[in-house]
Parts: sequence; structure tokens; C-alpha cells
Amino acid sequence: MMRKSMAWRERHGVNRILDEWEPPAALLEFFPRGYDGKSKAGLPLFIGCLGQFDIRGLIRSCRKTDFIKFALYCFETGGRHVLNISRETGVPVNQFLLLFDLEGLSVAQVAYKEGFELFLEMTRIMEANYPEGLGVCMVINAPPVFTLAWSMIRPLLRGTTQSKIQIFGHTGWQQRLLELVEPDQLPKHWGGSLIGPDGNPHNRPTVCIGGEVPSSFFQDPHEMEKLAAHGRKLHVRRAGKKEYRIDVAKPKTQISWRFCTKGYDILFGVYRESNAGNDELVIKERVYSHLVVESGKLVCSDPGVYILEFDNSYSYFHGKEVYLDVVVV
Repeated sequence: MMRKSMAWRERHGVNRILDEWEPPAALLEFFPRGYDGKSKAGLPLFIGCLGQFDIRGLIRSCRKTDFIKFALYCFETGGRHVLNISRETGVPVNQFLLLFDLEGLSVAQVAYKEGFELFLEMTRIMEANYPEGLGVCMVINAPPVFTLAWSMIRPLLRGTTQSKIQIFGHTGWQQRLLELVEPDQLPKHWGGSLIGPDGNPHNRPTVCIGGEVPSSFFQDPHEMEKLAAHGRKLHVRRAGKKEYRIDVAKPKTQISWRFCTKGYDILFGVYRESNAGNDELVIKERVYSHLVVESGKLVCSDPGVYILEFDNSYSYFHGKEVYLDVVVV
């Protein structure tokens, strides 16, 4: 498990993510999260107001790959946070107290396919690469619809993780939370005494509570229309793949791409052809190109044949239409 995780970190550049990657503004401002205070046992307190999570608005504002990368960014921020606490106190700390507030969670949020898929993927990543980081998890203000969501999340969690999760409705959690956290370490909204500089009970900006994403952050809806009208059209048959091959004659050539799909998502990756097999340059991932335009670029270190691959092998019922624009400089 450790070897797999080390290879995963290298492949995704996780060790460099805090220093080299700048998250999109929409995620920084509206992804609900925050480290605030600590428990009586010395565990840092992480608060996530998932009921105020405008997942539709964020997906309309940034790419799926940015979402996953931001999840890693948050995990690594937490890792650096506990490391700093350990150094300051001289006491090793390697776990968190998580408080997930589901107040406001709606059926529409749980039923949103792309949003729930993202949450499941982030859960898998956490279990595979950040094991035992969880000390205690409290889920509060859980509405009846959470029962459905929990039935799909629970099988992804190991038994030891499940045993650390405590789920409450709208009552009973206040007393339990104060058993774990002193009032002076907890925002006023959740029964503590901390308030923000402007007197807000959530202790913003330390804790980002999320909220509705303004349309000014959304990708221009006409961008997909323009790409569909003027881009190169590729048909990817059901359960099939389609390659777009580019011959690169000079080193340091830059390949830039933009594409969207009609109606459905697709797997996308970039490779360089070699005698020993294709070298993966952009990790193949399922992207929501039917909701926002996917874009990226690659500087080719060596001449050769570079392949943009659109993979529909997981879909046995639908072929996909891809509209692609590629610039080679």
C-alpha cells in the first residue's frame, strides 16, 4: 500500500502541489472547508459545511481535474498543518477531528450525478493514500436524504474508518461536540465562542462556508457552441477509442488542446509513442467535457508521435461526439 501510494504521489505531482499549483478562484472562494481550533486531545479541527456546497456552480466554473487536484491540495494542506503543530508542541500529531455540517443539504445535491461521482472519487483517494488520518468524524444536521448517500459511501470505507464516524440529525450533536472540543476552540455557530473579525458566527475567513457560486465564475456558455461549430469533429464509437496523432519534429514544441463532447463525459489522456509502448504524459481521466470545455497544453521534450486519446471503452450504449481544437507551436 505504501509503495503504491508513493508511486501515485510521484505520478500526480502531489509532493509539489502546494508550492507549484494555484487553485482556481472559484474553488478557493466557494469550496467549503477550514481548519479552526483543536480538540481536547490536541487534534486539529477541520470544518466542512457540505450542506452549503454548490457543486453544480463549481462544476460549471472549473474542470473535473481541478476539483480532484484541489482535494489533494486540501489533503496536503492538512498534512502540513499537523506537521507544523507537531514541531511547535513537540508532540506528534497525525490525525484530525472532522466536523461535516449537512445543514441545507438537498435531494438535488445528492442526486446530481457528476457531483456525487466526484465525492466518491475523493473518498477513494483519501482511503488509499491518507489512511488513519481520521481521528474522529462527526456528521451533523444530517437530513433523511443522507441515508441514500451514506449507503453508497460506506462500502468504500474500511471498517476502522467507519467506526470513527458519528452521524447525528439536528439534535444530540451539540453536547457530544463540546465533549470533544473546548468552546474557545470552536466557532460560535457550532456552540463555541470563536467569531470572525466582523462578528460572524462561522469565524470566516478561517472557515469557508461555501454558498452559491455567482454566474460570473461560470465558463462562457458560448465557448462550447463555438467549439462545436468550428472544431474538428471526432466520432468515438461505443465501447471504443479514438486517437488524434500529432507528428512533432522539433524538441520544445508546444501542443495546446481544447475540446468538448455532446451530452456525455469521456476518458482523455495524452501519450508519446515509443518502441517500448506508449509513454503516458497526461494521466488518462474521466472528464466532464459535456459541461465545460476541457483544455490543456504540453511541451514536448523530444520529437516523435504524440497521441491525444479519447476513450469510450466504459460506455456500451452511447457513442460520443468530440469537438477538438489543437494548436501546435
